[in-house]
Amino acid sequence: MRGCSEIRRVHERITTCSVETGMCTVDEDEVDYKIEGDPRSALTAADLAAQAAVVDALGQAWPGLCIVDEEDLACDMESTGRVCSSETRRSPTPTAPLQRDLCDFVEAVPPESRAARLEDITVFVDPLDGTREFVEGRVWNVQTLVGIAVNGRAVAGAIGLPFASGSKNSEAAVVYALVGAGRPRVRGGFRAPSTDPAHGGGVPADGERPLLVAGDVEDPALAAAYQATLADGGRNVLLGGTGQKCLAVAEGRADVAIMNFKSSAWDTCAPEALVRAAGGELTDLFGERIVYRRVPPPPATFLNACGVIASSAPFVEKHRAVCEQMRRNPDALARLGEWGLDAAADADADVDTAAVEQTLSSRRDALLRGEAARGSTPTMMADDAAPAALAALQEMLGLSDKDWARIAARVPSADAAARAEAGDWASLSALQRRLGLSTAELKAVVMRLPQLLGDDYDADVAPPLARVQERLGLDDAQLKTLVTKVPQILGLEYATAIAPKLDAMMAAEGCADDAALATAVLAKPSALGIEVRGQAKGPKGRAKG
Repeated sequence: MRGCSEIRRVHERITTCSVETGMCTVDEDEVDYKIEGDPRSALTAADLAAQAAVVDALGQAWPGLCIVDEEDLACDMESTGRVCSSETRRSPTPTAPLQRDLCDFVEAVPPESRAARLEDITVFVDPLDGTREFVEGRVWNVQTLVGIAVNGRAVAGAIGLPFASGSKNSEAAVVYALVGAGRPRVRGGFRAPSTDPAHGGGVPADGERPLLVAGDVEDPALAAAYQATLADGGRNVLLGGTGQKCLAVAEGRADVAIMNFKSSAWDTCAPEALVRAAGGELTDLFGERIVYRRVPPPPATFLNACGVIASSAPFVEKHRAVCEQMRRNPDALARLGEWGLDAAADADADVDTAAVEQTLSSRRDALLRGEAARGSTPTMMADDAAPAALAALQEMLGLSDKDWARIAARVPSADAAARAEAGDWASLSALQRRLGLSTAELKAVVMRLPQLLGDDYDADVAPPLARVQERLGLDDAQLKTLVTKVPQILGLEYATAIAPKLDAMMAAEGCADDAALATAVLAKPSALGIEVRGQAKGPKGRAKG
């Protein structure tokens, strides 16, 4: 509940609300972006305040407890961020001891399952799931997620809802559960019945079932999973956020939820516990349990790279049938390539089911043991066998193992590109010299644009950078400022990806010439609207499929 309280405190302080619509928006001066102009990378004082409230309390109660939280590197990645130095992020009240009288229901669990050794426990925290929604005023989508894993398995979780019934005036609530101790419980604010459409996402009883909640994506593997779920009827309702989707399943507001391939361990640990406590199932798309490790064994990262599917108790068999189909789907099986599966790309080719089962079995064993899979390429986190290129990158930028885990989770192709590097990182060194970047500034650029690791400086970076500098008439200091603000400009084709954005901004801002455009760009680089490319490039700058 304390994370919710901090989110509400910060929300009241930094938002402006419309009397007519009731919608609230965060003052732009109170938002930083890990990637300038990318709303998905927004960072506010609410993220950091909620993180401190949750993590500090847990650390005080159990010194030595391993906590993995999404925002713990946020300020390292924001070299000039306002939020990280804001007083708003600091709670005016000291951290109070945790309440210990809320878990009487654990008596339903066998004594041997009520306790675990501290070294076997990892807590996964997402202090503010739905920062983009928070910034845009859709506060009903905001959650705080705290999940507890023991020996890699999700066993308990709490989902905090700062605005439990949807409006900024509603009270906070927490939905929490321990697997094996009965259905999830609610503490705090009012929660409408599961049949109330105020929750969003539709109502299972008002139409064909299963009611599938999912995002709007074009990935062929996810499209196949959607189709398999609805093959015998049902309907799909768009709903954002991993926590929102899984909570809808746990509370009976949805039958099946399918997440995209971008969720991470801190997004699913708490929701999985709630879904399982309610009698449902949560696995990856192949039907394998998610394994939660404080340091994932390579080639795994914190990213749920094989997707996530959750189902309520009446639809567990449907869940298993969908996963069985995914074990024969070439697009889905391609995600097991890093685990040693050589799957046929041809949809008409026969799938080697024995090889699939063997790969899944060895992957399962490796994850549960916390060891690198045999035949996999170790990442920087494998201390005893780190590739020379990754070790050199770590030394060059001062990257910790945790830094690299975050990079690999956000952009898996960056890991592959880094492992293919010769080892001297000449392209990064050339960029550093060209812009006069300090080590800390170069690290910030790489942390915010890991895709850069697959770029060749001479072929991919330098030519478009020169075109931008020439058109805008920037001196070297101004060019450096632009790149550190919008690093996603690096490695893009000038003619197709950068020039149209400059032209559009020139028209929108009413700039008379390129000199006026330069002034506008430097004043607000995010207005260029340059999106972050989704992958790193392969050798010689070719995009990896």
